[in-house]
Amino acid sequence: MAKISNGSRNRVFGASWLGELWVAELEQLKWGSRMTRGKSYARQGRVLALEVTPGTITAKVRGSHVRPYTVSIYFAVWTDADLGVIAGEVMKVPMLLGQLLSGQLSRELLTLIDELGLSVLPSEEYRADFSCSCSGWGLCKHIAAVWYRFADEIDRDPMVLLEMHGLDATRLAALLESAIGSETADEPPIAGLPIEPHLFWQYPHHSIPEIEPSSTPPASALLLRRMGNPPYWSVGIDMEILLREVYTRSSQTAIQQWNLWQQHKEQLANLFPDESPNEGEKNHGS
Repeated sequence: MAKISNGSRNRVFGASWLGELWVAELEQLKWGSRMTRGKSYARQGRVLALEVTPGTITAKVRGSHVRPYTVSIYFAVWTDADLGVIAGEVMKVPMLLGQLLSGQLSRELLTLIDELGLSVLPSEEYRADFSCSCSGWGLCKHIAAVWYRFADEIDRDPMVLLEMHGLDATRLAALLESAIGSETADEPPIAGLPIEPHLFWQYPHHSIPEIEPSSTPPASALLLRRMGNPPYWSVGIDMEILLREVYTRSSQTAIQQWNLWQQHKEQLANLFPDESPNEGEKNHGS
């Protein structure tokens, strides 16, 4: 369950690419002036609180009466079979697996989920229902305000889009563990690296695997923001702020070293045109 604080006045909804996409899809539904008035309510900070649980977004919205209105928006909770299919498909694409484990919700993953018939963005076919304690009928401005306010939470943590359908971090870890177990059950054991240090460079096939650094994530320090400060943290500044610069510079250095290595391989290939880069390196160093 995610406890969510109230938004600030005059906030621009959809600051991240995913939040912006949420708002764009929402406004494609043509729900009329109620959406415009709801957006104004959200900007004025009338959404007093918002809470997300699997299948439901609930909020209090301050309207014309003294007592705030209670708004609930209901979503379909994905079944175990649905979640198992998602996990199985994600396991086939290491890039998606890495993104999901680090708390990123990429365009590729959205496309995959959409192709499985489990869309997470608003559409005419989007299975959602709603209710409000006001005297209005159907979608009122209070409900619309909550729809817009939810874009702020997508900006803060895009994984909330999956959590509201029942796929939180705990469930995700269990599903991926199950999927990994089913994939490796019938596979032969992988030979370990040799214990003797001098044999390391001869294993396997006198080469080391190519590991290309990943691209820059769309959201900075997302995993740090999800973790928050540890219980023992007593420094007067968030750990995220302290470590963000370290991680950023480390990533930049890794990419620079990778580019230098690629240039080095090209030079070796020119020196030893009849040999593979790794063979050339071995002979060059002997």
